[in-house]
Amino acid sequence: ELREALAPMPPFDVAAVLDLLEPAEALGGMGTIALVLRYAIGLERDSIAFYVGLKAATPEGWGRDKIDWIIGEEMGHVNTLSARLAEAGG
Repeated sequence: ELREALAPMPPFDVAAVLDLLEPAEALGGMGTIALVLRYAIGLERDSIAFYVGLKAATPEGWGRDKIDWIIGEEMGHVNTLSARLAEAGG
């Protein structure tokens, strides 16, 4: 069942993700702390979306509670970054 649920997904390109996560390249030229924080918030939201999808594809008893914990951690990161963004006037 899990294989069928994941079948429509395109192959995961690890190299592309690693290229996106190169800090100097990704953040260079953003100009302001507000832009960097907005970018970071977007990455955290993408992480939340990933883990929500992973949870949906994970059978009961296979660690869904652990995935919920990770989602909570990621949401905490969004809250922290959002507070910093507000402090920065962004």
